[in-house]
Amino acid sequence: MTPEELEHEISQALAGKSADPALTWLASEFRTEPPARLRRRITRMVWLRRWSAAQWAAAVLGVVLFWHGLSSIALGPWIAQNIGEPYAPHATLEGGLAAMAIGTVAIACLLRREWLPVTLLAAVPLGLAYGVHGIGEVTVFAWGAVFHLTEGIAAIAVLYFWWRTSRYRRRGTRKD
Repeated sequence: MTPEELEHEISQALAGKSADPALTWLASEFRTEPPARLRRRITRMVWLRRWSAAQWAAAVLGVVLFWHGLSSIALGPWIAQNIGEPYAPHATLEGGLAAMAIGTVAIACLLRREWLPVTLLAAVPLGLAYGVHGIGEVTVFAWGAVFHLTEGIAAIAVLYFWWRTSRYRRRGTRKD
């Protein structure tokens, strides 16, 4: 029997359509459906553990950075007028695109947990720098201060949750 024929026979047996009645009986007799309550519990636990708190915090930081870049591009003249600085379209466009790119990297860590270090290296320093910069903007331009301080808080949250759940931090404390 070739592997393809064996695969076909297994599929037929699991579907209850096998030519061999003993094989059909074996395939159907020992399969049980889990209770609905157990299935719901398992689904809920898988959903809750799908993303870590550090990944959620990184995604929030990414969304805020992306929105910051987009608003810099779209509202550059208005922002320059409100902070009392000259508008530089070239620098605003490049800075906005860079913030959007780094925000996208931070959001992407929701796809794979292994990408979180990229967020730590790219988005967290930018978020911290924006947060520190936002302290001085509190009395100058409230909307800018809200953006910058939110980025700083989100960056601190990413660092905190990463530190709390990092397997690298606990490397020396494991007892084998």
